[in-house]
Amino acid sequence: LSISPGIPFEPLTLAIVFRVSSSLGTYPILGIRSRGTGILLSTSKVRFYVNDAYTATATVTPATGRLIVLVRTTAGGTDYASINGGTDLSVSVTSSDLLDTIGGVLLAGTLRTFTGGISELAVWNRTLSATERTAVTRALGTKWGITVP
Repeated sequence: LSISPGIPFEPLTLAIVFRVSSSLGTYPILGIRSRGTGILLSTSKVRFYVNDAYTATATVTPATGRLIVLVRTTAGGTDYASINGGTDLSVSVTSSDLLDTIGGVLLAGTLRTFTGGISELAVWNRTLSATERTAVTRALGTKWGITVP
C-alpha cells in the first residue's frame, strides 16, 4: 500500500498488529518501494534497513501468531522496538528517508512484500511518551485479544 506523501523515518512511532505463521520469513512493515530503507520483522528480529544494509536489529519473542510490534525512532537519539508491550530493545538508526510503502521494501534490488495478515497499523510523526505507548499497546491488546502487561 503506497503512502503519499511519505512519512519521515525519524521521528516516528509505529504500532502494528499482525499475524505471521513462521518466524523464518521476512515481513516488511514500513519501507521505501524504490530504495532499501525500511522496518521489517525477519527471523525473529525487528530489523532496521537503511540504504540497502541492516543497520540495527532487536530480537523479539514470540515471533509467530498475532503480535503487536511498537517501534519508535527519535531524530539523532536511541530508537526502540518492543513486542506485545514487553521490554524495549534499543537500536540506533539514522535516516532522513521518507517511508512510502506499508508492507513493502526494496531489498537487494527486489521488492519484498508482507505475506501475512495485517490487522491494524498506526503511525505517528513523533515519538510517543511512555504513557501514550502503554495506552496504545493496552488498547490494541484488548481489541485484538493479545495479552500485554
